[in-house]
Amino acid sequence: AGASTPHLKIGAGGVAHLCRDLGLDPVDIRVLLLAWLCRAREMCAFTEAELRRGCAALRQAEAPTADGLRAALDARLDAMTVDVAFKDLYRWAFDFGLESGQRTLQLPMATDLWALVFEARPSGVPPLLGAWLTWLQSGASGVKGVSRDTWNMFLTFIDTCGSDLSAYDHNEAWPSLIDDFVEAETDRANQNLLNC
Repeated sequence: AGASTPHLKIGAGGVAHLCRDLGLDPVDIRVLLLAWLCRAREMCAFTEAELRRGCAALRQAEAPTADGLRAALDARLDAMTVDVAFKDLYRWAFDFGLESGQRTLQLPMATDLWALVFEARPSGVPPLLGAWLTWLQSGASGVKGVSRDTWNMFLTFIDTCGSDLSAYDHNEAWPSLIDDFVEAETDRANQNLLNC
């Protein structure tokens, strides 16, 4: 193997070509998984050093083929049963989605990443995720961006509060966005009861 040249980079066109070679849609969870394993610093681009890191993590370091890389990504996704690995992927996704110089994720990026990253969750997509995303996308929250604290606490919220919010404790220190969502969901559930 030759010397690594970290300044060499493939851009959006190269990443699209890689996705085609792998037989993956660019928004497939396995593409996000590859970016995480590479510890990519920006979307739609990989440095040579990042690609080498990702291939090494997939044990595809020596002249990987598209078929070998795809099989390794499939196996890695299937093997993601350790909660620690998912939590690392989840937290990394926030930084990956940030625009240069920003401290909050733009709401459309946050909702897209939430929809994508939970596909890799060992226990499956949380039942409340759809309601959360719908509420955020409806504009009812009034937010335009998601803070790191809200991003990180949402995972704790999903793991703690149950699919029906029965374990939600309003005395806990949740970000206000999560409190507002719970209030909206509770109001919606009560309205549904009144309409029965």
